Amino acid sequence: MKHFFKNSTVHHYFFLGLILALSLGQLQRIQLDSGLAFYLHDCIIVLWLITAGVRQYFFRSELSPLAALGAFFTTHLRHSPSLWLLCWIALSTSIASSSENTLMPILYLMRLATYLALLIFLAQAQILSVNLLKQGVIAVGLTWLTLGFLQLAVLPDLRSLRWLGFDDHYYRLASTFFDPNFAGLSFVLTLLFTLLFFSWKRFDWRLLLAAVVLATGIAATYSRASYLSLAAALVVYVLINKTARTVQTTILSTAVAIGVVAWILLPKPGGEGVDLARTASISARTSASSTELQSLAPITWLTGKGLYTSGAAFSIHREQLIPNHARVPDNLFIMLLV
Repeated sequence: MKHFFKNSTVHHYFFLGLILALSLGQLQRIQLDSGLAFYLHDCIIVLWLITAGVRQYFFRSELSPLAALGAFFTTHLRHSPSLWLLCWIALSTSIASSSENTLMPILYLMRLATYLALLIFLAQAQILSVNLLKQGVIAVGLTWLTLGFLQLAVLPDLRSLRWLGFDDHYYRLASTFFDPNFAGLSFVLTLLFTLLFFSWKRFDWRLLLAAVVLATGIAATYSRASYLSLAAALVVYVLINKTARTVQTTILSTAVAIGVVAWILLPKPGGEGVDLARTASISARTSASSTELQSLAPITWLTGKGLYTSGAAFSIHREQLIPNHARVPDNLFIMLLV
């Protein structure tokens, strides 16, 4: 047992457990009551940080998570406006949590703090190899993709999930997120991560296969935001990359072409979700953003009201007795403003 804690074996087991937990998406959600839930990966991260702290205390072989976090803030805080903004958001969230007499925003902040602590600790302690981290990220993305294809084949109708607090989707690849947009974004990021961190200097069937299945998965989400982000990212990537452009262009063109063919062949039984000309989602987001802005008090326009506080759109769902897991506005810019 002493040898187990003294070397990096314990970190590899925690890393593997984190990959498996993240791959489950919403399936690892543990609901305690109507407003409080946690995820299996939260438990793994907390145990990992505790174990790392205990290991550092007994063996002094690496930075502790708290020491790594403290060193990061001490080094970067005076030069980083984004960290000052992070501190301001934490302060405004704490004040809002106190005024609303609820611990929910504080619990969310604690979750974000554990994620940040783990990332900084892994970066500064260097206990996991870069190649292992790359493989882990891609493994999670491809597992999401595989489970998404399984969901689309076995359970394409997810409309009943509306009564559990998720959006109702029909014949769209939602994977274990229960959200096609989030799934599409994860596939785009997985593809870009593969592009950036792996050599494409010569033709490789494995890279072609990965690109093809990822492009097909993105097509099956019917997520217009994912289509747009993929197109923009690939254009920029091809323009700025000066090496092995022929091989990369061949693989990417093949993947995109097969993705388009897959989109044409995919079943489209009707409904708003598979219609790329749909407007209901745009109207809903516009209405939610307008409601959020109208609910802001004059002082809140200057100070903000913090993250994960009771938003106006969430309050409407609560009054209608419809479960809703969203705790921030749909629009990123509105969320940052709030």
